[in-house]
Amino acid sequence: MNMEATYKQYEIAYNSIQLQNVQLESLNCVNRGIDQFDDNSELDLEFFRKVDLENETESKIYLKTIVGFKEKGPFLIEMVYSGECKLLDDDEVQNFKDYCDKQVVPLLLPYIRENVSNTLIRMGLPNFTVPTIDVVASYIKNDEFTNVDED
Repeated sequence: MNMEATYKQYEIAYNSIQLQNVQLESLNCVNRGIDQFDDNSELDLEFFRKVDLENETESKIYLKTIVGFKEKGPFLIEMVYSGECKLLDDDEVQNFKDYCDKQVVPLLLPYIRENVSNTLIRMGLPNFTVPTIDVVASYIKNDEFTNVDED
């Protein structure tokens, strides 16, 4: 089988703002057991973001995530991840804070997904996949929300 005919190369364009030093700040979880699962239970998923601008080219970003079942269900996980954003191209300095604010969830969500999956396995529970988000629609929703708050 010719692998080159099967796969098409994906070209990468690197961003002028890079994420570095991601770490888990806190993790709290409750294991209520799989017998607490009910087909009518809704998976709760909430994100809370924070950006601490250290200077014009560096910021610390935080993503607090709550995933699970608040009322009744097999688990509830709350975690906070942090990372550092570093601007490599000074031409983008005027957009740096806005970029960091909008990118907290897309940048740190892969770490959340992995942690949820690993934690559930270690708790002896089936894997519940964190839903895929529409990044563009999320930008629009959060931008509208921000603009309403500022008026």
